[in-house]
Amino acid sequence: MAGSLVTLLLLRKLRVHSLDKTGLKHAAEDLAARARDFSPNVIIGIRSGGYHVAKIMAETTPQAALLGITCRRPSTQKKQRYSIFKRLLCKLPHFITDRLRLLEHIIITSLCVPKRTALIPDAGELAAIEHTLQRVGGAARILIVDDAVDSGSTIAAVHKAIKNIANPSAVIKIAAITVTTTTPFIEPDFSLYRYVLCRFLWSLDSKSGSCADF
Repeated sequence: MAGSLVTLLLLRKLRVHSLDKTGLKHAAEDLAARARDFSPNVIIGIRSGGYHVAKIMAETTPQAALLGITCRRPSTQKKQRYSIFKRLLCKLPHFITDRLRLLEHIIITSLCVPKRTALIPDAGELAAIEHTLQRVGGAARILIVDDAVDSGSTIAAVHKAIKNIANPSAVIKIAAITVTTTTPFIEPDFSLYRYVLCRFLWSLDSKSGSCADF
């Protein structure tokens, strides 16, 4: 009974929002505006979605070095293997895929116990970031960017890795277009939405252009 009540409450809060190329550009620019006072000189985008957002944000912050870091959940890697499933989702109407998104999100984040998974950022990309931070020196203002924060385990792992290689005087902040849960492992400093499941261009069920674009 309690589980059913929690599910109903979450369904009332959650909504799905589609972002085409124009919508994504505007969202990333709005996110960059929120982080403007921080004035980052290093922007790190979590691949793949977060890097696309970071790339747009970097266009409004030309003084910042742009780098990418790979750190995916096992479930994300598994999803990317199902090309047939991906093509099917692209053809389904959004009123169906919206409900599938809501159901998946509730099962993963609410009916299961959130836990940190063993995520290790790509060693080569981390070395490139370390080299850039050494060049910037102790005055580094680092902005880590992701498209969405669910449990927060991915961005928490990246934040920890960057903190370990950065100068102690460096300032690290986090930005994401949306935060979909109440208590992620790490809370972004800048975000646009809460309890919004964004359908990005690279999402499995995106109809904005080819699903293979990202």
